[in-house]
Amino acid sequence: MPPVSQIEREFSRIEADPERTERLASLLTLSSEAMLVWHLDEGIEFWNTGAERLYGFTSEEAVGRTSHALLETKFPVEFIDLITQLRNERHWSGELRHICKDGREVIVESRQQLLSDGTVIEVNRDITERKQIEANLRETQQHLLFLASIVQSSDDAIVSKNLDGIITSWNKGAERVFGYTAVEAIGQPITIVIPQDRRDEERTILTRSDGVSVSSTLRLYDSISTAA
Repeated sequence: MPPVSQIEREFSRIEADPERTERLASLLTLSSEAMLVWHLDEGIEFWNTGAERLYGFTSEEAVGRTSHALLETKFPVEFIDLITQLRNERHWSGELRHICKDGREVIVESRQQLLSDGTVIEVNRDITERKQIEANLRETQQHLLFLASIVQSSDDAIVSKNLDGIITSWNKGAERVFGYTAVEAIGQPITIVIPQDRRDEERTILTRSDGVSVSSTLRLYDSISTAA
């Protein structure tokens, strides 16, 4: 958002020009982002179409209410600290959690600026889907790390190779069984651990596509148990 002083100058020009006032009101109302205007000592004064779409409350339902009560806001900081920053620095930005009319929780990236008359302009962008994707990625990464730790600590020799038969991973069990360290084995052809009289079988496996493209990134895993 522009600096507070710039916004205040623009509002002063707009107040002196009724046409510009009407034009700005139309733009704010039709904005796709949720925009609301509220006063530090009072409730919501303006609630645009974007806010109606995001939260489900109509302008008639929202105006006059306090936004944090209407939306059951969860703040990342104490509310009094947010207000203090607004008063001291004239702006605040951060993530807020809101409850919509239908009970859904949304996460928004909120930008707020305080004007000299105590009016706060708040613009909220819905980032719920982005935050969910980020959470899913973190969960997937944690799961992969967990699986990797199991593979690495397994007593079985577990080796992965690509479709060219090149070793791409080599666990501690493989080091114990075959005698090669991971540094020595990774990047080498899998045939280094296959007996001479069985290498034709490996070539058959590698050349059989079974519907999988040779350029595929599919990994083939071999597990060799060391149990008796």
